[in-house]
Amino acid sequence: MAAACLLACAGSCSKSRTETADVIVLSRTEVAFSQAGGNAIIGVGSLSTWTADCKEEWVSLTPSANAIAISVPSNASSQKRTAKVEISAGKAEPRVLTIVQSANMGITVINAPELIELDSEVDSVYFSVDATCEWTVESGADWLSAVKDDATGVVKVKSIPNEGAEDRTASVKVNRENGESSSITVNQISRSHNPYFNFLGEYGLYAEDWYYGGQAIGASGVGTTCIIEAKEYGRSFTVKNLFHEGTVNEATYDKKEGTLSILTGRACLDIDSPDGSFTIFYLAEPDFAGKSFETNNVVCQLGKGYDEENDPQHTKEVKILEIVRGVEGRSFGLVGYFSSNQSYGYFSDLYYASGEMYFVERTE
Repeated sequence: MAAACLLACAGSCSKSRTETADVIVLSRTEVAFSQAGGNAIIGVGSLSTWTADCKEEWVSLTPSANAIAISVPSNASSQKRTAKVEISAGKAEPRVLTIVQSANMGITVINAPELIELDSEVDSVYFSVDATCEWTVESGADWLSAVKDDATGVVKVKSIPNEGAEDRTASVKVNRENGESSSITVNQISRSHNPYFNFLGEYGLYAEDWYYGGQAIGASGVGTTCIIEAKEYGRSFTVKNLFHEGTVNEATYDKKEGTLSILTGRACLDIDSPDGSFTIFYLAEPDFAGKSFETNNVVCQLGKGYDEENDPQHTKEVKILEIVRGVEGRSFGLVGYFSSNQSYGYFSDLYYASGEMYFVERTE
């Protein structure tokens, strides 16, 4: 009976060892990769020789004695993907290792408006792109360039001057590596529609009331003319001959507000006298009642109106510059510094505008 027991035990122990030899043990049964891809090593335990197989071409397997090296490239697809790796060893039940890779989320944010507005000259804007994929940028017109900074993801869009009579439109495309693209519309105005250039020209200053010297003359109309010329594009102008031949005043341009601001309180003309004295002219805002003057900037914006002096029947609408800030309740004209008596004062032989006033384009 002892021998029989030993034989039975031997048979039982031998069966147990065989079952253990056919078991496959994996250190992990699932591996997750980001869209960028990467590498992973999975431990494999088995007493029998084992093999690994995967039917997905995007998964690379490199088996060793007790592990599998897995390599996955970036996922250019917008869909998540899954692969199965089957590990077999002798008579053991095969094990399955699941590989999951995130989708290519593509471009998450394009930090640009749907419409970009450029002026008529050389103009540029910047926008950035946040993405989890490779991307490129291209312009749809030869007058517009779009250049990507690979280090920062910032795109510079730049135009050349639009010297034509019409505005023009193009698009900038941001292309993903999977073939998808996003489009941004870019408009560029022509010089004829550029507010900065529209300020240029010859104007008459219309005023509701005019003074001659310090005395009201009870007349309305155009009492002085001037010429507005370009100085520094997009920033400043030169205003010549306002109230007196030879005066030169500076005006600034605010592109955002679309305004021209005539700067007052600065010397605009210097005249020497034969006796050695001199007079310096300043554009200012006199208050004849209080016998004082102020030097606030006179702010104008483009508008439409009529040349009351040369076209009283209003047959042709012309460009006007509406005064929207400055000269409220005061006059507008020149004051002088007289070296002969070292004092400031008004000119008895010059006109001063008062009341409602605006600049009107000269039609003759």
